[in-house]
Amino acid sequence: MPPHFFRRGAKADPALADPSRRLLTTAEAAEVAQVSPACIRQWVRRGYLRPVARYGKRNLYREDHVLRAERDRRNPGGPPPGTGSARHATSPDWPTAER
Repeated sequence: MPPHFFRRGAKADPALADPSRRLLTTAEAAEVAQVSPACIRQWVRRGYLRPVARYGKRNLYREDHVLRAERDRRNPGGPPPGTGSARHATSPDWPTAER
């Protein structure tokens, strides 16, 4: 079982409520993002998401990374993969053509 699981009756670690600390399997990541596991694997192939660890043969993903990839995929104007932020045409540092 992935490290974030706990036995029935055991108290949950309060740190696991933080999405940046929760690790999800492909199936769990798909459930959180409301997509299929095949979609999560395709996001990995396309570079939108990267596993942070492995547990046996399973890839593990940080929950906040999954949520960010899901948000970026649903927002077509979002940043391209591998960039930290997007530059929008309305931002003051965007080059404009002088007429």
